[in-house]
Amino acid sequence: MPKGTVSILGLGAMGSAVAARLRETGHDTTVWNRTPAKARPHVEAGSAHAATVAEAAAASDLVVTVLLDHAAVREHLDPVADHLAGKTLVNLTTTTTPNEARSTAAGAAAHGIGYLDGAVMAVPAMIGDTARLLHSGDHHAFTTAEPALKALGTAEYQGADAGLAALKTVLPSKTRRSSRACTSCSPASSRPRPS
Repeated sequence: MPKGTVSILGLGAMGSAVAARLRETGHDTTVWNRTPAKARPHVEAGSAHAATVAEAAAASDLVVTVLLDHAAVREHLDPVADHLAGKTLVNLTTTTTPNEARSTAAGAAAHGIGYLDGAVMAVPAMIGDTARLLHSGDHHAFTTAEPALKALGTAEYQGADAGLAALKTVLPSKTRRSSRACTSCSPASSRPRPS
């Protein structure tokens, strides 16, 4: 028995892993990709294919985007925002900043869309196994999407500020970068040498 319908927009490595896992766990899935040929393996495995983003949005109450960046999300979803009104949109675009997430959330709210920003702390092979997904934004959107999100991995709600999930992915990477940059630094090597 199906667990619900989910439309997945974007079928790169991560989007394909998300679509496959949702299908495997009993969700009816509709897939869309800018390059239609990428949808073929999913259709052969049981997903429905949407020829347009509007078609994908109409097919499900839960829409998951796994696109390149927020610019791509806005490019593809802004023209069909009216089709998404009253639905839940989960954005799993990992190349984002907190301000981009907040801007996309504000645009979604203006159209009556329940918006949840997400950060996937995993590679595609980890989806459905050890993946950790951070989510922030509309709490009702999280509770609506949670059963599907739990099929992908550990789903953690970070708070109502849509930028929180992105912030938690930016800070650790900046900390790692600065600590790598200073690996040759030590208090002793930074002291002036005696003359």
